[in-house]
Amino acid sequence: MRGRVSALIIVIQSIVVGFAACVLAPDAMGQQCEAPSEESRMEKKEESESKNVLGQPLQQCGCNPMTGFYRDGFCETGARDIGSHTVCAVITDEFLTFTKSRGNDLSTPAPHFNFPGLKSGDRWCLCVSRWKEAYDAGVAPPVILEATHEGALRVAGIHELQGSRVQ
Repeated sequence: MRGRVSALIIVIQSIVVGFAACVLAPDAMGQQCEAPSEESRMEKKEESESKNVLGQPLQQCGCNPMTGFYRDGFCETGARDIGSHTVCAVITDEFLTFTKSRGNDLSTPAPHFNFPGLKSGDRWCLCVSRWKEAYDAGVAPPVILEATHEGALRVAGIHELQGSRVQ
């Protein structure tokens, strides 16, 4: 029992420290997140290191709000990520309206899921199929290629992603 309590305290401390690092220390290029804990990364796909769509090591997408299927700032994917949350996007009002019209309201907070609701300018790991649907409709949000997981290429073409790259 004592070991479980100690492990829980460590997890809570890492969450608090990670949140503080994200809120208090954003870097000039965007957000600098706390490195994910070993526990959160153990569940992910077993690879030596995830790659982005450019074939380079996957970069963090954002942590204010904390994004990613595993809520560690990365657009990682794995067996449980049925939606393939692999596209790192900078959210726009146009996209929020579009996705809400498709039944996925990302702008309204859902405290019971610890979801703050998104606003224009937030970085978020989107489901690649929703991003592609928005792209085809002409309302796709800009993409951060360095933080977009290579798995997105199963649905979206590299030229589509590059054409939507954050400038």
